Amino acid sequence: LKKLKEDPILGSVVVLSTTTGSDEKQYKMQTLPIRYVFGWLFRIDSRNVKPEIKSTVEKYQQECYDALFDTFTKRTSILKEKTKYQIEIESLEKELEEDPRVKRIKALKSSVKNASQRLNSMDKNEIDQQLDLFNNHQKNQKS
Repeated sequence: LKKLKEDPILGSVVVLSTTTGSDEKQYKMQTLPIRYVFGWLFRIDSRNVKPEIKSTVEKYQQECYDALFDTFTKRTSILKEKTKYQIEIESLEKELEEDPRVKRIKALKSSVKNASQRLNSMDKNEIDQQLDLFNNHQKNQKS
């Protein structure tokens, strides 16, 4: 509480509030507005907490560092912009899927792929046959 009250920012927003306990009695309690709680938690020294919560505190602090970086470098706004573009692209692609010309293009591409596979198969068979002829010719010469 002393550190809170001495803090130039948190000290100006900490207030004494009355709250009701589970025993239905009224208690006075020092509180912070919710917008300041996350910053206060960020200041916790993970070396001074129980070992079983140390990793949780450090994970929270890492997330704070990431959030601050994203905010102050405008990274978040660029990510939002990128997401907006991706959503628009997906929407347009979905609309275009119904266009008969796009359907025809997909069908033609599939036909081209099929023809290429058949050509590759024919070429492989031709090579295999020529290789068999060559191997048989070599065997006959040796005999």
